[in-house]
Amino acid sequence: MALRVLTALMFLSLSTFAQYSCKQGKMLRHFTKSSAVDNMRSDTLDILNYHIDLEVTNFSGRTISGFCAIRFTPKMDNISNMNLDLLGLKVDSVLQNGNKIDFSYASPLLQIQLDQPYSLGDTSTVEVYYNGQVYPEAAGFGGFHFSGGYAYSIGVGFQTSPHNYGRSWFPCFDNFVERSTYTFDIKTLQGMVATANGVLVDRSPSAGGLTSNKWEMKDEIPTYLACIAVADYKTLSSVHQGVDKDILIELYAAAADTNSVKSGFAQLGSAIDAYEQAFGPYQWDKVGYSMVPLGGGAMEHATNIAYPIAGIGSETLMAHELAHSWWGNLATCHQAEEMWINEGMATYCEALFLEHTYGREAYEEEIDIIHREVVRFPHHFEETYWALDSVPERYTYGSHVYRKGADVAHTLRGYLGDELFFSGLTEFLEDHRFDDVSSAEMMTELSAITGVDLSDFFQNWVMSPGFAQFETRSFTSMPTAGNYDVSVVLGQKIKGAPALYNNVPLTISFMDSQWNMHHESVVMSGKEQSFDFSLPIDPVYVTVDFDNLISDAVTDDKLKITGNFFRQLANSNLSLSVRNVVDSAFLRIEHMWVAPDTNKASNNPYQLSTSRYIRIDGIIPESFDATMRMSYDARQTTGGDFGWLDHDLMSESMDTLRLFYRSSTSEDWEEYPYYRTGIIGPQRAFGTLLVDSVLKGEYTLGKRKSTSTGIKEEKLLGEDFSIYPNPNAGSFQIALESKASRPREYRIYDVQGKMMHRGEIPTGVTQHLVGTALKAGIYLVSVEGSQTKKLLVE
Repeated sequence: MALRVLTALMFLSLSTFAQYSCKQGKMLRHFTKSSAVDNMRSDTLDILNYHIDLEVTNFSGRTISGFCAIRFTPKMDNISNMNLDLLGLKVDSVLQNGNKIDFSYASPLLQIQLDQPYSLGDTSTVEVYYNGQVYPEAAGFGGFHFSGGYAYSIGVGFQTSPHNYGRSWFPCFDNFVERSTYTFDIKTLQGMVATANGVLVDRSPSAGGLTSNKWEMKDEIPTYLACIAVADYKTLSSVHQGVDKDILIELYAAAADTNSVKSGFAQLGSAIDAYEQAFGPYQWDKVGYSMVPLGGGAMEHATNIAYPIAGIGSETLMAHELAHSWWGNLATCHQAEEMWINEGMATYCEALFLEHTYGREAYEEEIDIIHREVVRFPHHFEETYWALDSVPERYTYGSHVYRKGADVAHTLRGYLGDELFFSGLTEFLEDHRFDDVSSAEMMTELSAITGVDLSDFFQNWVMSPGFAQFETRSFTSMPTAGNYDVSVVLGQKIKGAPALYNNVPLTISFMDSQWNMHHESVVMSGKEQSFDFSLPIDPVYVTVDFDNLISDAVTDDKLKITGNFFRQLANSNLSLSVRNVVDSAFLRIEHMWVAPDTNKASNNPYQLSTSRYIRIDGIIPESFDATMRMSYDARQTTGGDFGWLDHDLMSESMDTLRLFYRSSTSEDWEEYPYYRTGIIGPQRAFGTLLVDSVLKGEYTLGKRKSTSTGIKEEKLLGEDFSIYPNPNAGSFQIALESKASRPREYRIYDVQGKMMHRGEIPTGVTQHLVGTALKAGIYLVSVEGSQTKKLLVE
């Protein structure tokens, strides 16, 4: 529901959506009521049915009038009063058994004195007669709307506590756990149509020249899922063949919108198929969408989704709202703090819809988008890292709930595998049809259903904040008896999490020089763990979670390069340009969203990033020649898809920014010689680093420590130099523009990042002879304080 549409509709970017969430959070900090308190009334009385009889005709005055008959039964003996929620309307009278009974009303609490005490087994009905002006909440989303020729209710309010907003238009127990059936009799002007939950029972003339629209909702739903919509609607009806029944589809739209609705909802049947296949048969009487002029979202009212006219054509929005027919409507989170069960799962279902309709690649692209947003932004937009089972009410409809909730659902699929994931969730939903659920219940029951102990998964990914990150630290391979004995060391870091993760299922992938791949499954716990294998291939490249089945604090790009190549790599936050490669190269570029290892030296003069580093690995031939642009961004902002990359390094300005490199995890970081600064934004807070030569290894940003350490800051680039002859046979001259004022170090690297030779250019010389025993190939020569140069040995 609601803010997720900002992504689906492209009304705003996701970052703007998160910014809006953050602003909403600031406005909602006054919340003090807890969902648990709101649920307590449902332990006293069980509301069996709401019969809502309303006249919705006064569009200019924005008024409704009528009554709500509430049939109930006690859950304990000697119940003599009933407390209901009703917001801002006038109560004329309350009747029971045809007689007026006492009540007091101070919005939003309506206190009713029943005509007698009621006990277990009794049933009775209270009728509340009310009227008045109705309005949407201040945030403009929830509540009752009159807009042009439309009148409609939205059952959730962003700025209200609790978020349930049924009380904005009828008296009720307004919480997530109280489920009831509904009947509606909505009186409209002639030519107008009222839609509601369930199925249409009758539409016929009524007194005063009005039209009576009678609907019946036989399945029990909580108050926030009840709805009506009134407009000059035309009905587009069809029947979809489901797995165990024909499913009625009704789309309600103004005549001018019917053609766009037909085309915009063309894949609705595919979405139904995707979710029935994933989570079991559709359980409701119909699939319904009412088009409304809602400016900033959609709302998953059961069987009658309030859908924005401007969103017609957004397939993922359509699919998201339908997904609530399983996650949210069929099984509802027990309290707002666990809204990920509703919204995170429905957001994940967008990716399932894309997978079913367009293939696995479309699914992976969507998961990539979600994941890179999740590891970068929510903890900034929403104060800190939050556990999914206890997101504060002010962030109920924020990034953690929607985006991280979806990310964690993908990870659960990775833990269980497809068969257990889908069959387990199908059985879980069947066990909790028309019920409220909690994260703890999911943990216990899914463990029992699947036979997999998921306590560590839920403790790590749902009940704790932050992330873990996993990486290959090192590996060795030795031939033995026709196979290869391979030992792999994996490492784990954490970001925003209280402790290292335990019992995480991971896949280690091995690739030999011919790109043949082999995979092994392991279970990882702790900071570092070694695994031994006997393999049929001799690996030259080893990596973990190659297929991104676990949403850890890593985003990556995998590249097969056969010639000149340029691409912007969103997951790596860089662009890569390949100028030369003979045959082909395979690269995996991993953006690690955790702090890099610190240098071992006690006198380390560098302050490294505390938030990220990049690893470039794979199978790279000696002919490989590439450059890259690495983005840096120290802006601390909630607007746009930028900022929050290198804010930890921003003190005075980014002028002291440096690029650091190491070829393996066993080495210390050193300043990288082959780069220069690129375009720089205002206040020098963002821009690019132009890396002239790309080597295998790890890269991170940093800066020299404070000059109080006695270390003198130098300019990023010094004078230029040249190499001649070039190409050569391994012996050449380094020529400086002017005499060296002090000894200048030079280094020679191969394209794998291995240092092949190092030396010094003495003080007072402009030319220095270098003699090496380098094999034929491409090399990189750096001189301290200057750019890199290419060296070709023939």
